[in-house]
Amino acid sequence: MKKILIILIAFLFIACEQKEQKPLVLSVDRWIGASPIYYAHKKGWLKDIGIEMILAPSIADNLHLYRLKVSDIVTGTQHEFFKLKKDSLDIKPFLIYDRSYGGDVIMANRTLKEFQNSSQMIHVYLELGTINEEMLNFWKLYNEIADERLILHNATQDEISNQIVRENQEPLLLITYNPHNIALKKSGFYQIADSMDDRYLVLDSLFTSDKVYKERGEDLKNLKTVLLKATMAYEKDAKEYYETIKGYISNPSYEEFKDMQKNIRWLLDSKKSDSIYKAMESMSFPHKDLL
Repeated sequence: MKKILIILIAFLFIACEQKEQKPLVLSVDRWIGASPIYYAHKKGWLKDIGIEMILAPSIADNLHLYRLKVSDIVTGTQHEFFKLKKDSLDIKPFLIYDRSYGGDVIMANRTLKEFQNSSQMIHVYLELGTINEEMLNFWKLYNEIADERLILHNATQDEISNQIVRENQEPLLLITYNPHNIALKKSGFYQIADSMDDRYLVLDSLFTSDKVYKERGEDLKNLKTVLLKATMAYEKDAKEYYETIKGYISNPSYEEFKDMQKNIRWLLDSKKSDSIYKAMESMSFPHKDLL
């Protein structure tokens, strides 16, 4: 009888522990492609599946949250994945949610031709250690801009948007992305390059540790389900979707929001083209465990 009682108590203890499993924390920065995450958060769907969300002010801050183990799940591109992996962190992609197809942009106070026809030094403002660097490297390679001409300044997107003025006489290059480019465009900067280029693939993914992937697999599958549900909400009623998430993306107008939506391709439905898989393989980006 005593043994049976002990077994029953142990069973109840285990059941309570499973019931009180702590929520997973997902950190994300401000990016138009992440709007399904914001929508699911605003609707309470993330909370319903045991996931909390932190909106980080920059890509660097977002990665820092994962390094500090504040977040269990983090968003990022392949560039951020390889950076975290290089730091020997336990990290793996489990869900690709969009392709940037025009959403990453380079703004400037000169035209491309003016840059090419000049030998002046160029002040470049970007988030160092992020996809911004990769965007810059791609641009300078294909437009034959020498490294020696570039003076790099590390800055958050808010700092770039709020502190850089078009009237500055120095040649300026601003590496940014939707929605942060809207303020720069209104300030008179030109858009001279973007990620709408088949030679340049930018994939946004969700990453987690191998431990979380193994122990909380059902939660991760549930996350994919609610994000798909969010994209369907957009297809059903884009205006309601916009009203729900606009506060997460700096309150653009509805027209600006619709324009930004044209610059991403959601990839949540698992129907990724062979060219995308080939590109992932060519850059050694792991994809066998994608949901």
